[in-house]
Amino acid sequence: MKSFKQYVVIVVLLVLVLSVLIGKTVFAYTTSTFNSQTYPSEFGTSSYDSNFGYYFMTFTYGGTLPSFPIHASSVIPEGAGVREAIYELYVTTGVYETSFTFSTPNGGSVGTGVTQAGCQEKYYDITSIVRNHISNGGNRNFSIGMYSSGYCKIGANYNSSYIGYSPELTVTYGARPTIPTISSPTSTRYEGQNMPITLRSTQSDGNTIKFEVQYKKGNEDTWNQLVTTGYTSSGNSLNYSWDISSLEWGDYVIRVKAIDCYGGYSVWETSEVFKVGPDPAEAARIAAEEAKEAVNEIKDILERDVEPPVITRFSPIIDRVMVVRNNIEQFYVIARDNRTANNELQYRYKVGAGVYSEWADLENQVVDLNLGTTNGYKQITLEVKDLAGNIALDSMGVFKI
Repeated sequence: MKSFKQYVVIVVLLVLVLSVLIGKTVFAYTTSTFNSQTYPSEFGTSSYDSNFGYYFMTFTYGGTLPSFPIHASSVIPEGAGVREAIYELYVTTGVYETSFTFSTPNGGSVGTGVTQAGCQEKYYDITSIVRNHISNGGNRNFSIGMYSSGYCKIGANYNSSYIGYSPELTVTYGARPTIPTISSPTSTRYEGQNMPITLRSTQSDGNTIKFEVQYKKGNEDTWNQLVTTGYTSSGNSLNYSWDISSLEWGDYVIRVKAIDCYGGYSVWETSEVFKVGPDPAEAARIAAEEAKEAVNEIKDILERDVEPPVITRFSPIIDRVMVVRNNIEQFYVIARDNRTANNELQYRYKVGAGVYSEWADLENQVVDLNLGTTNGYKQITLEVKDLAGNIALDSMGVFKI
């Protein structure tokens, strides 16, 4: 018959073999239990209850319990994701049913439903508010508040001899995700519409991961939010296409944080400096060439084009009929130029001693001229201009009835 010591050795060996077979630690999650501190008088007045033999904080027909300082920095390590948080209370509600609401500073609140009358040890699942508090960057030295809807007594650790009856928080948490690796962007130059971002992180407990990505110009202090992705499902890696078309040219960096599905998070990882936009010297050379071509084109037109256009026809749409009836009549305006294309010529006109109309493109041979509302003889003056600014002039008279 084996001794107790032999049984212990066998159990330890089985655990080690199982760990090797699985390829990771058997006990993936860590459980921490935290007994609340001995409460000094500022956290509430506590009294000894001879019926139960221990101290209570008493609330009569509803009220807010002073927040229990749980000093969670000793319970939940930085970056660890909260898998479960159970708050244990020793409570008596007399002859009344009482419901409780728990809250944390950055996690919101959660109701627990009705606690039946009587003296009992109760376990309340407050995972959501503790996880939200931690995930939202809350201070890990936070307090848990509680509101009771009716008469109740809460076991209090007012005397260290009665620690078993004080509130107790039990937290199960996992390891934080690994620091992300950034395969792209690298220290190179990115042009065009999109730039690839390639990231990867792992989580020893096998949880899925999402990534928070921020960016800034290399010489600035403020980070801008780019994207918080959904949880990845393929190897906890991410390929993201970033539209950089609206970014100013210059040096940039991104930083990335991995977040697991329980709110655990890694430290930030910052990329190498990368450049957005073409090489400045090349961009300057291209701009100079384009400007030179534009200047030469204008110079060529101005220096060599000194002849105005030739107006080959200016007449009412009905040939040789000089009597018109409408305020707006159609006229033929046909012109040509030795250098400017016909569809690039412009025209304007005036009626009598009036002001000229705005310059308009002579895109069609038939144009509308506004002759006004008055009847009688109308003298129409027409100008046609080429790209060099040379102007041809013509006029005609019509009688409006």
